[in-house]
Amino acid sequence: MRPYYSKILKELFYQNIIYTRAKLGLTQEQMAETLEMDVRSFMNLDHGKNGCSALTLSLYLIYFCEDVPKFLSELKAEFEKEDNSIA
Repeated sequence: MRPYYSKILKELFYQNIIYTRAKLGLTQEQMAETLEMDVRSFMNLDHGKNGCSALTLSLYLIYFCEDVPKFLSELKAEFEKEDNSIA
């Protein structure tokens, strides 16, 4: 079941990164610096190629996420939707 959760988190995080970067007008370099990662790794996140680490997710929630409860609620809803489709 874990790969399903990873896929869901990857997609939700990707959507949020795209939205945040556009809204704040930040470059990939600026986002990478704040998330304490190299630019190439951030580019892979920004293009939806890779998922995020726990540290990257935590830094995103601390520095960029406007509504952490909403983000977590959306993630939980997607997890539960996946759980129900498997059952």
